[in-house]
Amino acid sequence: MRNLDINYIDAAGNAYIKVPPLYINIKGQKITAEKNLAADNTGIFQTAGLQIIFTLLCNPRLEANPIREIAEMANVAVGTVHITMKQLEKHGFLFTDEIQGKKLVNKKKLLKEWTLGYPIKIKPKYFAGKYQIDNHEIIKTIDLKYFGALLGGETAAAQLTNYLRPLIHTIYIGDKLGEFILRNRLKKNLNGNIEIVKKFWNFTDDNEINNLVPAILIYTDLITTGDPRNIETANIIYEKEIVGHLS
Repeated sequence: MRNLDINYIDAAGNAYIKVPPLYINIKGQKITAEKNLAADNTGIFQTAGLQIIFTLLCNPRLEANPIREIAEMANVAVGTVHITMKQLEKHGFLFTDEIQGKKLVNKKKLLKEWTLGYPIKIKPKYFAGKYQIDNHEIIKTIDLKYFGALLGGETAAAQLTNYLRPLIHTIYIGDKLGEFILRNRLKKNLNGNIEIVKKFWNFTDDNEINNLVPAILIYTDLITTGDPRNIETANIIYEKEIVGHLS
């Protein structure tokens, strides 16, 4: 890329920026073990591992519960939970207390890894397509409970904060996906304003009372858009809804 005179910055800190009068040329930096956690081939930050991490972050002290219970809530195999817990311990995210048993630590860093991994590993696997509605108010009239559906992203954030006017509606749904699309006459559109994602967890969160996904998922949906207004709202949700879970 340098030879082709293409500007770039990589994850290790190497950079080539040539926009006169600015010139930056950094080379020789290497990815460290800490920076390369997401590339660990143990599976800790692969799809199933991320589902387990999400479940643990949303349910404080769950790590002390039986592995079978964690597996059911994360919607993964028991063996996967066993391996993931070992790897969490190896990477310094889990330790065993003689009195309290297993304890999740470094949660802020773990949330960061989850946020980085979600749009790459989980969302593509469970993404069910984009659809178009012409009237945004229709979202308010859908019987979400009947379909086992929950609001995420901008729509959920607007309800939590009254700070955002949603342009894209994110809906997480269980087994009634087909019926949901047919009954609401949704039209498939690659640039549509409704995105539907299949639910990848199997536990009830306090937000579900208001037909919303867990706050950590709302936060992640917003952060991964890269939109400044969404990121600002995500930080409000972080301070209001999440930081207490991480302490």
